[in-house]
Amino acid sequence: MKKMLIIISLLLIQGCTHTLYQSDIMSKNNLDQEQAYRLWWIKTSVFSSDKGSGSMKLDMGCSRKDLTDSGEEIVMILPADQYTSTSGQSGPKLNCAKVTNLDQIKNYKQGEIAIVSSCEPKQDDFSLSPITFLRANTTHHFPVTKTDIEDTSYSPQPLPCQ
Repeated sequence: MKKMLIIISLLLIQGCTHTLYQSDIMSKNNLDQEQAYRLWWIKTSVFSSDKGSGSMKLDMGCSRKDLTDSGEEIVMILPADQYTSTSGQSGPKLNCAKVTNLDQIKNYKQGEIAIVSSCEPKQDDFSLSPITFLRANTTHHFPVTKTDIEDTSYSPQPLPCQ
C-alpha cells in the first residue's frame, strides 16, 4: 500500500508538461529577399505520454499560417483566391506548403524541420506593399529548439511586419 501511494504521488507531481518547439530563421521569400520566419508549436505530455500537439504555426511577420496534420503529412492549406499554385494545383483550396521530413507533428523527436512551398501570393494592385510568402520550390530548413513552458496559452512574440 505504501509503494502504491508513493507511485501515485510521483505521478501527480509529474503531471502535465508543455513543451514549446521553436525555430527562427532568415530565408528567401517570393520577392527574392531575405525575410525572418518563425516556426513554432506546443506539445503536451501527461504522465510522460504524448497527448498530442496543436498545429505548427509559421509566423511571417505580417501574417501567421497553420501547418496541420492531414493524417499522412503536415500541410498548409490556403485559399486559391489569394494564392497561385506553382505545382499545377487547382480548386478552391491549395496545398501551399508541406513538411517534407515528418509525417505527423506528434512524431517529432529532434532535429530540423524542412518545409517546401508550392504557392505564391496573388499581388493586389491596391496593396501598399507587396505580399510575401516562403519562396516557392525551395526547401526552408528550420533548426528546432525546445523549451518547457507553464501552459498552452503561451505564444511567442510575433515577428515585426516588414
